[in-house]
Amino acid sequence: MPSRAEQERTQQRRALRLLADAPEGMTEALMMAHGFNSELLVDLCIAGLAIAKVERMIAGGRTVEVVRLKITEAGQQELTASRGKALGITLPLTLQMTANDVIE
Repeated sequence: MPSRAEQERTQQRRALRLLADAPEGMTEALMMAHGFNSELLVDLCIAGLAIAKVERMIAGGRTVEVVRLKITEAGQQELTASRGKALGITLPLTLQMTANDVIE
């Protein structure tokens, strides 16, 4: 059975993959609907892997505030590095950055 730390890292990678696949980011509510708790989302932001921005939207004729999360360059690098580790590959940082540039 994986340790709690391993489970948290797996959840973080899963959240980063989801954010990486969403160029406009995802709302906090949608991330929570995918099973992520607010503590994990805050941890990603504190670590500099994601950013959170408050936006105003109109829904049902009312203005509401939502939090939109987006992956950062550091988050992209972490995701690229974790993919390499899963395959047993360690890329130099310059190659990781090049891979991220291609993805964007």
